[in-house]
Amino acid sequence: RRQVREVFPADYLYSMNHVDDFANMIASEVSFMDSADFNEVRTRVNGILEMTGVADAGAVYFEMNCAQCHGPEGMGMGFAPNLFDRVPYRTNPEIVQTLLQGRGQMPKWGEILSDEQIADVLAFLRSNFGEATDLLPN
Repeated sequence: RRQVREVFPADYLYSMNHVDDFANMIASEVSFMDSADFNEVRTRVNGILEMTGVADAGAVYFEMNCAQCHGPEGMGMGFAPNLFDRVPYRTNPEIVQTLLQGRGQMPKWGEILSDEQIADVLAFLRSNFGEATDLLPN
């Protein structure tokens, strides 16, 4: 309790002086961390995007690695999302970054699959779940 009392005046003063900027501060931190995550794999993402993936090969990797969570048709199972609801609303760099670094309970496929295999998975995802669109999901 004593530690809380000693810190409270500073926290209280900060919140009173910066209350209007709190949302911007959180947005700035989230943006910074997203940028830091992307910068960690930027070179690898760019290399993968320069490759021409083969959708048929990507289908094999999808079946071996992704279908157990996303389902054989990509409709989602339990905690894994429906890829028809995700893939069209993500850019290729976002998809590749997610494949490389994982997300939530999704493994870091960049530690398991080669860059060529990830390019193949991207080609499969685009051919089966849609190209990138500017529309926001419902």
